[in-house]
Amino acid sequence: MPLTTSVQGGTRADLAKAIRSLIQATGKRIDRSQARCSVGGLEMAMPSGVPFNPPLAIESRLRRRGHTSEQARTMARPSVGGLELAGPSNGALLERILGRNTLMPVGFLEAGARASRSVARVHIRDEAGTVLGYGSGFLIAPRLLITNNHVLPDAEAASACLVEFDYQRDANGVIAASSFFEVDVKTLFLTSPVDELDFTLVALSTRGTRGRDIDQYGHLPLTATEGEVLAGECVSIIQHPLGEPKQVALRENEVLRLPGVEDRFLHYRTGTQPGSSGSPVFNDSWEVIALHHSGKPAVDERGRTLTTDGRIWSPEMSIDRVRWVANEGVRVAALATHLRALSLKAAARALLAPALGLEAPPTRKAALEAIRIDPLYEDREGYSPGFLGQETPLPALSSALQKEALVRLKGTNGRPAHELPYHHFSVVMHAKRRLAILTAVNLDGNSVKRPARDPDRWSFDPRIDRRNQVGDDFYERPFDRGHLVRRLDPAWGPNALIAKRANDDTYHFTNACPQHERFNEGKDLWAGLEDYLMRFATGGRRRMTIFSGPVLEPDDPVHRGVAIPKRFWKVVVFAGGDGELKAAAFLASQADLLRPIVTEVTLSEVARTFQSTVRRVEALTGIDFGPLRAIDALPQAARLETTMSVDRPLRDYEDIRLV
Repeated sequence: MPLTTSVQGGTRADLAKAIRSLIQATGKRIDRSQARCSVGGLEMAMPSGVPFNPPLAIESRLRRRGHTSEQARTMARPSVGGLELAGPSNGALLERILGRNTLMPVGFLEAGARASRSVARVHIRDEAGTVLGYGSGFLIAPRLLITNNHVLPDAEAASACLVEFDYQRDANGVIAASSFFEVDVKTLFLTSPVDELDFTLVALSTRGTRGRDIDQYGHLPLTATEGEVLAGECVSIIQHPLGEPKQVALRENEVLRLPGVEDRFLHYRTGTQPGSSGSPVFNDSWEVIALHHSGKPAVDERGRTLTTDGRIWSPEMSIDRVRWVANEGVRVAALATHLRALSLKAAARALLAPALGLEAPPTRKAALEAIRIDPLYEDREGYSPGFLGQETPLPALSSALQKEALVRLKGTNGRPAHELPYHHFSVVMHAKRRLAILTAVNLDGNSVKRPARDPDRWSFDPRIDRRNQVGDDFYERPFDRGHLVRRLDPAWGPNALIAKRANDDTYHFTNACPQHERFNEGKDLWAGLEDYLMRFATGGRRRMTIFSGPVLEPDDPVHRGVAIPKRFWKVVVFAGGDGELKAAAFLASQADLLRPIVTEVTLSEVARTFQSTVRRVEALTGIDFGPLRAIDALPQAARLETTMSVDRPLRDYEDIRLV
C-alpha cells in the first residue's frame, strides 16, 4: 500500500518535514511505488532506489567536484512549484550527481591508469627472506608507502618485507617487468593498531631494482577529507588480490552509508580478497578516500559473527562460511587528522608534507636543498603550448607591447626572440619597466614533488642585460621579491632532480616583481588562491597551464626608481571532466598598500583578490589570449564586457568558479 503524507499550509519547512517523515517511516531507501508526498494538492513522487543524502552533504560533494556554492546549493535543494525541497525532486538529478550513468569519459580510464602506478604489492617475509604472504600498499608521498597494520604490524616485520611495483599484465596479457624497493624504517615508520586505524606508513629506498627511481611512480595524497563521497556513489579499488598481478574493482561498487563527520570508516560493496588489504579506495575523480582494510561480517544482537546460513560463526569454521555484508576502509579524513596531530622531527614532517597537501618545512640538509641554477640555459624546454593535449599558445602581445618586449641576447632555439624559456615555464620581459610582461607555466598535478624551501637566493639571467632586470639593490622593506611563477608550480617531473631544477629556476630576477610585504597575508588572498589552484591540480591529478603577470600602467607609483605595479593578473587553463578546456581569470590589487608607500600600514589595508574575466585582463594588459575568451568560467554576460569592471571579490575558496 502506498505511503502518503499531507502538509498543511504548503511551506518549504512543512514540505521538508513531510519528506523527513517519509524517510523515517520507510528507512534509508524509498521506493517510488510506495512513497508519494502531497503538498497542498501537489503530489510528488520520491526518488526510486536512491539512498538518502542530506542536502548539506550533497552541496559539499558538488563543491568538491568543482561547482560553486551557489550552483551546489541549487542542485542540492531543487524547487517544485516555488517550493524548495529538502532532497532531490527526482531520481535523475541525484543519479547524475552520483554518476549512476555508467557512461564515463575516456579520460576516466587514463586517470585510473595514472593512479594505478602508485599501487604496489607488499611481500611479507620472515628474517630468512621466505615469503609468508602478500598485501597491497600505495605511495601517499614520494618514498612513503601506506598499508595496513595487520600487513606490517611492527618495524621488524616491515624491515624484512619487499615492495614490488609494476607487477601487472600489459595490454597483451603479458606480465610486465617489475621493480623491488626495500623498506627504510630508520627514515620513517609509523603505525596504528588493527583495532584503531589499522595503518602502517613506511619510507622506501629511493632506488629499486632495474635502476628505477621511486619518484617515477608518483603518489596519491590524502587530501580528500570532506565532500569526498555520497551514499550510493560508486568507488573503485586498485589491488593485488591473493598476491596476484594488479587488478581493479571498477565502478559498480556502492557506498552503503554517507560517512558522518566523526566516522573513521567507510562501508561499501566491492570485490576484494585476501591480499587486497592496504589498497586505495577511490571516488570517481580518482581521489583516494579510504584505505581498504577488511570485510564487515553480519553480526547478531550480541555482536557475534554470523554464517551464510544464519548460525554463529567460530574460528574452527572456514572463513568462506562468514556472511559478509560490506567491505570497510579507513577514511582518508581520519588518517589525515591522525597524521597531522603527530609530533615529528623536521625531516619526517618534510617527507610527510606532500601526503597532506602541505608545503614541506625546511630541514637541516641545507646543502642538499640549496638553490642551484642550472648553467645550461640552452637545454631549457620552456613553456609547452601542447601540454594540455590541445594547443594553448603563448598569449600574443599588442603591437605596442611587441615594441617594448625585451629581446634576449643569446640563441632563439626556435622560439620567439622575446621568450625566455626556463624549466617548465617561460617569461616575457618589458625592456623599460625591467619587469615581466607575462609568465606561462605548465603544472602537472600528477607528479608534483614539492622541494623543501631553502633561504632565497636570486640570480640574474645571463641571456639579457642586467640593466634590464630589477636586482637585490632595489628590494628592501616594505617590498618583497614576489614570485610571478610560484616556485612549486613547475616543480614536477619523473624525478626529484628535474623538479628541483624547475623550482630553482623560479629564483631568477626575471620572475620577481615588487610586492608589498603584506600582499600575501591571509589564506584568502593571492597566496591562498595559489594554494587552492595547486590543490585543485594535485587533488584531481590534472594538468594545468597558468599565465600570470603584473598590470603595467603608466600611473604606477615610483619607488627608488622602479614603477611598482598596483595590480596582478592570473589566467588558469585546464581540461574539465568532459575533456574540454576551461579558463578562469583573476586579479589582485595592492593599490591600498601603496598609498602611501610606508613601512607600517593599518590592518584594514590589505591586498584584495577578485575573479575577473579573460576579456578584462586583455583590456588591462594589452595581451591577447585568443580562444581562451570563449571558455571563460564566468557567465556569458560577464564575458561580453571589455572595459567596464566585472570583477567578483573573493571572500573564500567557495567563491571561485572553475567550471
